[in-house]
Amino acid sequence: MKQSGLVSVSEWPRFEESEIDTQSDELENIVKQTLEDTQEIITTTKITPKKVHYYTAAKWKREVYNEALDRAEIQPETLDELIRDMIAAKAPAPRDLPKFTAKIIKQIRTTPTELRKRRLKTGQIDELSALNDAKSFFAKELKTEIEAQNEEDPNLYDPKSRAKFAEPYRPAIFIE
Repeated sequence: MKQSGLVSVSEWPRFEESEIDTQSDELENIVKQTLEDTQEIITTTKITPKKVHYYTAAKWKREVYNEALDRAEIQPETLDELIRDMIAAKAPAPRDLPKFTAKIIKQIRTTPTELRKRRLKTGQIDELSALNDAKSFFAKELKTEIEAQNEEDPNLYDPKSRAKFAEPYRPAIFIE
């Protein structure tokens, strides 16, 4: 490594904070957590999966989530006003909006500050592409066929209505 002296007394390597790809880290975490959640469901239910379906959250859910993250960081006192503000902004799913927003507000309040900051810094991520890119990995690990869709997909296959449970950073799972 073209260095002299003992490793035990050498300086730790330095890295540039700006070179960390937080988006890749977040996508990797989603794949890892999704696999763990799927394995837990399979273990708990003792079923042999024929096919596993993953559903990513609708765009409006991501908008609510990102707004909640932003408010928690900048103006936490306005988190409770988020439901009213999103309804006033004519969000596309007003029926589901209050319940989902209340759940997200509770989640954001209990999310560690560092994780909130990292997700704010990361910005928009494409969970569906990450899950599709990981299909062969999932198939190998789970020994079954994998399908990934967004819950807003007009050709959505969702016989047990699991897609509605999709959240940002946490896809919904249906196992056949």
